[in-house]
Amino acid sequence: DIALADSSTLVKNGTSYTLLQDLTIAENDALEVTESINLAIAEGVRITIDGTLNWNPPTAGATVDALTAGTTYDGFWFGQTSNINITNSSFINGGGFKVTTANFYMENCTVMYMVSGASTGAAISLSRGAPVIENNLIMYNDLPAIASGANQTVSATIRGNYIEGNTKSNQNRPQLNLSITGTDTLRVINNDIIGDVTLDKVGGIAISNFIGDGAEIRAIIQGNTIENNRYGITISGSNVNALIKDNTIEDNNTQGLPNSGGSGISLQSNDDTQTVVARNNYIKGNLWGVTLLAKGRIDLGTADDYGHNTFSQ
Repeated sequence: DIALADSSTLVKNGTSYTLLQDLTIAENDALEVTESINLAIAEGVRITIDGTLNWNPPTAGATVDALTAGTTYDGFWFGQTSNINITNSSFINGGGFKVTTANFYMENCTVMYMVSGASTGAAISLSRGAPVIENNLIMYNDLPAIASGANQTVSATIRGNYIEGNTKSNQNRPQLNLSITGTDTLRVINNDIIGDVTLDKVGGIAISNFIGDGAEIRAIIQGNTIENNRYGITISGSNVNALIKDNTIEDNNTQGLPNSGGSGISLQSNDDTQTVVARNNYIKGNLWGVTLLAKGRIDLGTADDYGHNTFSQ
């Protein structure tokens, strides 16, 4: 329909489309993708959704890529009023996903080779609510895989994803760079978070409260494999309640400087309001097993509730 209305914006050729200009779906409109298509987007072009996006092709999927090799499109901006549902697709060589809506779901997608564009904080940048990101491949992006802003309350579910080699720009940013959650719970469950050993500044998971009083972190980090990053898991700030359970945290030592990082788990707080419980984790080959900085606190097991954490090498 869009191609028929304005061929200077969108050109259709069978199941292939070429987007040549910015496209906005207005607040009361919807865009639905229900077939396997290929969409090529011109350099610097952005798709903005203020209404509804149902991007649900069959399992064979859809592919979105830059029109010209060596260039990138600007990415996707999802406005606060939007409702976003994306499945079964590959998104390559763009400017990432800026998610300002609370209504965001992504499953069974590939997100690769994203650079700073519509999103400047991560390949998928979250702003509010309880978005769900599950069973995706998120790999080789210039920025972190997933992030939320320091002053933005986000209680995401990040589950079953394979996350590898992100923050290719080798900045001091982890692959998952998350912040305050409010009274809901952040869930990071059953992911593989694999580093690139040549990137010596990139950590695994960081969750931080930079706001202080009035802001809080509630988190479950469970069943993940976290390997070959600068560090495994770090939680910083006050008003923290977190469970770290059933994770394999191994060989997070890429920087090789024990005074600068390399912990399997690192906790830091300026007061006594940090409660972190660690159970049944396998922590091996990191520069440090667990480090507590300032008033960081951890429960590794009690006489009544054994920790069952394994520390090796």
